[in-house]
Amino acid sequence: NNFTAIGLRILSNPLRHPTCNLEELHLRDNHNTINDEVVTAFAHALANNLSLKVLQFGYTRFVTPRGWSAVANVLCSKSSIDSIYASNHTLTGLLSKSILPNDLVSSLELNQNNNKFEIARTKILQNHFSNGINNLQRNFWK
Repeated sequence: NNFTAIGLRILSNPLRHPTCNLEELHLRDNHNTINDEVVTAFAHALANNLSLKVLQFGYTRFVTPRGWSAVANVLCSKSSIDSIYASNHTLTGLLSKSILPNDLVSSLELNQNNNKFEIARTKILQNHFSNGINNLQRNFWK
Protein backbone atom coordinates (compact mmCIF):
# COMPACT_ATOMS: atom_id res chain seq x y z
CA ASN A 1 0.00 0.00 0.00
CA ASN A 2 1.08 3.55 -0.67
CA PHE A 3 1.33 5.96 2.23
CA THR A 4 1.23 9.73 2.18
CA ALA A 5 4.30 11.62 3.40
CA ILE A 6 2.47 12.34 6.66
CA GLY A 7 1.57 8.65 7.01
CA LEU A 8 5.20 7.65 6.50
CA ARG A 9 6.37 10.13 9.14
CA ILE A 10 3.83 8.64 11.56
CA LEU A 11 5.01 5.15 10.58
CA SER A 12 8.53 6.08 11.73
CA ASN A 13 7.37 6.71 15.33
CA PRO A 14 7.34 3.07 16.58
CA LEU A 15 11.03 2.80 15.60
CA ARG A 16 11.78 5.31 18.38
CA HIS A 17 10.58 2.92 21.07
CA PRO A 18 13.38 1.01 22.84
CA THR A 19 11.47 -2.27 22.67
CA CYS A 20 11.01 -2.12 18.89
CA ASN A 21 12.23 -5.42 17.42
CA LEU A 22 11.71 -4.66 13.74
CA GLU A 23 14.84 -5.58 11.76
CA GLU A 24 13.76 -4.69 8.21
CA LEU A 25 11.34 -2.14 6.79
CA HIS A 26 10.61 -1.98 3.06
CA LEU A 27 8.83 1.13 1.75
CA ARG A 28 9.79 0.65 -1.89
CA ASP A 29 6.32 1.25 -3.38
CA ASN A 30 5.93 4.81 -2.09
CA HIS A 31 7.44 6.47 -5.17
CA ASN A 32 6.14 10.01 -4.82
CA THR A 33 6.05 10.41 -1.05
CA ILE A 34 9.64 9.80 0.04
CA ASN A 35 11.11 13.28 0.58
CA ASP A 36 13.47 15.08 2.97
CA GLU A 37 10.86 15.29 5.72
CA VAL A 38 10.13 11.55 5.57
CA VAL A 39 13.82 10.59 5.50
CA THR A 40 14.55 13.00 8.36
CA ALA A 41 11.68 11.54 10.42
CA PHE A 42 13.14 8.06 9.97
CA ALA A 43 16.61 9.38 10.80
CA HIS A 44 15.34 10.81 14.10
CA ALA A 45 13.56 7.54 14.83
CA LEU A 46 16.80 5.61 14.26
CA ALA A 47 18.76 7.70 16.76
CA ASN A 48 17.96 5.31 19.62
CA ASN A 49 16.87 2.27 17.63
CA LEU A 50 18.90 -0.88 18.29
CA SER A 51 17.09 -3.32 16.03
CA LEU A 52 16.51 -1.97 12.50
CA LYS A 53 19.20 -3.29 10.16
CA VAL A 54 17.67 -2.60 6.73
CA LEU A 55 15.53 0.32 5.59
CA GLN A 56 14.40 0.35 1.97
CA PHE A 57 12.99 3.56 0.53
CA GLY A 58 12.91 2.68 -3.17
CA TYR A 59 12.57 5.77 -5.35
CA THR A 60 13.94 8.83 -3.58
CA ARG A 61 14.04 11.42 -6.31
CA PHE A 62 12.59 14.02 -3.90
CA VAL A 63 15.32 13.51 -1.29
CA THR A 64 18.05 16.15 -1.34
CA PRO A 65 21.45 16.14 0.39
CA ARG A 66 19.67 17.63 3.43
CA GLY A 67 17.65 14.44 3.92
CA TRP A 68 20.62 12.11 3.44
CA SER A 69 22.68 14.27 5.79
CA ALA A 70 20.14 13.67 8.56
CA VAL A 71 20.63 9.91 8.21
CA ALA A 72 24.42 10.21 7.97
CA ASN A 73 24.45 12.29 11.15
CA VAL A 74 22.46 9.63 13.05
CA LEU A 75 24.89 6.93 11.92
CA CYS A 76 27.93 9.03 12.79
CA SER A 77 27.28 12.24 14.72
CA LYS A 78 30.69 13.88 14.37
CA SER A 79 30.20 16.73 16.86
CA SER A 80 32.07 14.94 19.65
CA ILE A 81 33.58 11.59 20.57
CA ASP A 82 30.63 10.92 22.89
CA SER A 83 28.15 11.67 20.12
CA ILE A 84 29.87 9.22 17.77
CA TYR A 85 29.84 6.59 20.49
CA ALA A 86 26.09 7.17 20.96
CA SER A 87 25.40 7.06 17.20
CA ASN A 88 23.42 4.28 15.53
CA HIS A 89 25.74 1.34 14.84
CA THR A 90 22.95 -1.07 13.87
CA LEU A 91 21.61 0.04 10.48
CA THR A 92 23.61 -1.79 7.81
CA GLY A 93 21.45 -1.29 4.74
CA LEU A 94 19.72 1.76 3.34
CA LEU A 95 18.27 0.77 0.00
CA SER A 96 17.40 3.51 -2.44
CA LYS A 97 17.25 4.03 -6.18
CA SER A 98 19.36 7.17 -5.63
CA ILE A 99 23.10 7.37 -5.22
CA LEU A 100 23.84 7.80 -1.52
CA PRO A 101 26.52 10.21 -0.24
CA ASN A 102 29.93 8.66 0.48
CA ASP A 103 29.90 9.37 4.23
CA LEU A 104 26.53 7.64 4.56
CA VAL A 105 27.74 4.61 2.58
CA SER A 106 30.92 4.46 4.68
CA SER A 107 28.94 4.40 7.95
CA LEU A 108 26.62 1.70 6.63
CA GLU A 109 29.63 -0.41 5.65
CA LEU A 110 31.26 0.06 9.06
CA ASN A 111 28.00 -0.95 10.76
CA GLN A 112 28.22 -4.39 9.13
CA ASN A 113 30.75 -5.40 11.79
CA ASN A 114 28.98 -7.27 14.61
CA ASN A 115 31.24 -5.71 17.25
CA LYS A 116 29.52 -2.40 18.05
CA PHE A 117 32.44 -1.25 20.22
CA GLU A 118 34.81 -1.73 17.26
CA ILE A 119 32.44 0.20 14.98
CA ALA A 120 32.32 3.13 17.41
CA ARG A 121 36.10 3.07 17.86
CA THR A 122 36.69 3.10 14.11
CA LYS A 123 34.26 5.98 13.57
CA ILE A 124 35.89 7.96 16.39
CA LEU A 125 39.40 7.42 15.02
CA GLN A 126 38.36 8.31 11.48
CA ASN A 127 36.63 11.52 12.49
CA HIS A 128 38.59 12.88 15.44
CA PHE A 129 42.18 11.84 14.83
CA SER A 130 43.93 12.56 11.57
CA ASN A 131 45.83 9.51 10.37
CA GLY A 132 43.65 7.33 12.60
CA ILE A 133 45.33 5.07 15.14
CA ASN A 134 48.86 6.03 14.06
CA ASN A 135 48.32 9.65 15.12
CA LEU A 136 46.73 8.56 18.39
CA GLN A 137 49.69 6.31 19.28
CA ARG A 138 52.18 9.01 18.31
CA ASN A 139 50.46 11.61 20.53
CA PHE A 140 50.06 9.18 23.41
CA TRP A 141 53.79 8.43 23.63
CA LYS A 142 54.95 12.07 23.48
